[in-house]
Amino acid sequence: WQAKMSNYSPSYDNGTFEPFTTEQSCWEKTLAEGKNRTNPSFLEPLQATLLTILFVFGSALNCFAFFLVARFKALRRRDFLLALQVLMADLLAICYFPVKVATRLNGSAAVAGPIGCSLLGYFGILFHVIRYGAMFVLAFDRYCTVFLPFAYPAHANLTAFVLSAALWLLGVVFSSIPAALDCYGMGPSTGMCTIYPECSNECVITRNVFYAVIISLGVVLPTAIYSVLFCKARKMNKPITTGSIAMPPTVHTTRSHHRAILTFFILFATLCGFSLPIYVGFSLLSIKETHPTVYWGYQGLSLTFLDVVVVADPITIMRNQDVTEKIQELWNSLKCYAQNIS
Repeated sequence: WQAKMSNYSPSYDNGTFEPFTTEQSCWEKTLAEGKNRTNPSFLEPLQATLLTILFVFGSALNCFAFFLVARFKALRRRDFLLALQVLMADLLAICYFPVKVATRLNGSAAVAGPIGCSLLGYFGILFHVIRYGAMFVLAFDRYCTVFLPFAYPAHANLTAFVLSAALWLLGVVFSSIPAALDCYGMGPSTGMCTIYPECSNECVITRNVFYAVIISLGVVLPTAIYSVLFCKARKMNKPITTGSIAMPPTVHTTRSHHRAILTFFILFATLCGFSLPIYVGFSLLSIKETHPTVYWGYQGLSLTFLDVVVVADPITIMRNQDVTEKIQELWNSLKCYAQNIS
C-alpha cells in the first residue's frame, strides 16, 4: 500500500489522490529558468515605454494605411494589396504588445500563463512567417512584372492569390507544429513567447528548421531577386523588350512599377536592418553563463528593436508617391469640409 501511494500526491482533492507529474511542460521549464535571468532594472521600464509608444503609433499608422486602400480605388492595385500582407503581419505583432508591456512591468512571465503563452507564441511565429514570406511574394511579383511583361499580366492576380494563400497556410502550419510538440515557452527578460530549444530535441529541430525557412524565403531569395532587378535596371535605359517585340509601356505604368520596386525593396531592407541585432545576439551565446545580465539585456533590447518595424512598414508604404498623392487629396477634402462648416 505504501509503495502504491508513493506514486500519488499527498494532497487529497475532491475525493481522489492526484499522481505526481514528474515531467514538466515547456512553460514550466522556461518559467523556472527565467528566475535566474535578470535585466538591469532601468531596461524593463524603458522597454515598456518604447513598446507602448510603438503600440499607439503602429496601430494608428497601420489602420490609416488600410483606410487609404479602402477609400481610394486607385490604390487597390495588385502591388498594394500584396503589400497589405505586411501590414496584417504587423497588426498580429501589435496585438501582443500589451502582454509584453505587462510582462516587463510585472517582472514575471507568469502574467501570460501557459495557454496565453501558447497563443502568443503561435501568433508570434505566424507574424515572422508572414512578414518574411511576404518579402519573397513581393519580390517575385516585381520580377515577373519586369521579365514577363506579356505573359505575366494575364495570370498575375491568380499567381498572387495562390502565393499569398500558400504563405498563410505555411504560417499556420509552422505556428501549429511547436504547439503540438509543446515547444512554446516565455522568458521574463525577453517578454516574448516563442520556440524554446531547451525544452526537447524536437524543439531544437523545429527552431532550426523555422530559422532556415524564414531566412531562405525572406532574406536569401529576395536578395537574389532584387540584385537581378537592379542589375537589369542599370543595363537598360530603354523600354523593356521581350524577344523581338518591343513593349511600349506608358510613362505612368513604368513609374508606378519603379516606385513599387523601390517601396518593396525598402520594406525588405527595413526588415533585414531591424532583425540584424537578433542574429548578432547568437554570437553572444558565449557570455550567456558568465554575464547573464548583459546577454539577456541585449536580447530584450534587440527584440524591442525588431518591434520598430510595425511603425516603419506603414511609413514606407505611405511614402510611395501614389499613396502620398491620395493623402494630399484626402487632406484637401478635409480642409474644404472644415471651411464649409465654419
